[in-house]
Amino acid sequence: MPITIKLEDDPFYKEGIEKGIEKGKAEGKAEGASAAKREVIINLRKNFKATPELIAFNVNYTVENVIAVLKEEGLY
Repeated sequence: MPITIKLEDDPFYKEGIEKGIEKGKAEGKAEGASAAKREVIINLRKNFKATPELIAFNVNYTVENVIAVLKEEGLY
């Protein structure tokens, strides 16, 4: 007689799915924040000719990361 198991009913499976969803939400928020910072960095440089040091201070980022973003955009 075959044994059938519904994964959706398994508590360990449910726990794993819930953890995966939470991890995905956290990663999505981090990417969104990173994209927002990137946009602010670009706008500060283009619109206000801000220095990398000033931008880093305002967006709470390292100067090296700001410079990397500016180089990728051809603004440094």
